[in-house]
Amino acid sequence: MNETLKYIKESKIKIILLISILMLGLLTGILTYPFLKDITRLIAEQLKSLVSTEDQLQTTLNILSRNIQATLITMILSPTIILPLIIIYANGLIAGLITHMAIEKGKTPGIITLSLIPHGIPELTAFLLTTSRGMDIGLAALNPQGKSRITATAEAIKKAVKTYITITIPLLIIAAFTETYISTHIIQ
Repeated sequence: MNETLKYIKESKIKIILLISILMLGLLTGILTYPFLKDITRLIAEQLKSLVSTEDQLQTTLNILSRNIQATLITMILSPTIILPLIIIYANGLIAGLITHMAIEKGKTPGIITLSLIPHGIPELTAFLLTTSRGMDIGLAALNPQGKSRITATAEAIKKAVKTYITITIPLLIIAAFTETYISTHIIQ
């Protein structure tokens, strides 16, 4: 855990950039919702159909599976450096669209925020750490800093996988259970 905190401190500019891109997407989604209502409804229905079941444990496992897939894809694409930025922006955009739709349906911003915080903090932390570590792979290949490209890239991959196994997966498990058993009950 100390290694992760040290990494976060060392990578604060990159992580702030990722958070800023996420927030830009969120703001864009909120502002463009009036023009994208039909698409937003389709996205919301699709997301709900991917994870929701009558069985809460199955819903939790579906959410966990979806988030593991999303973070793995992001980590694999992150060495390209540009694609993860697009993915982060798109996630913010979708969250903004759905937030505006919830407000339109009568949910208050306070209730929406309260429903997002319990699962959003671990989920976003996992997503941002994974993206940042994945970007490190691409940066190591571009600028090996005195090491061979293969050595620098291999070290970055090893650190990314270690972070994924020891930090990302546990955070995603916490987020999935929290989303199913806490967040959905707050928003209802």
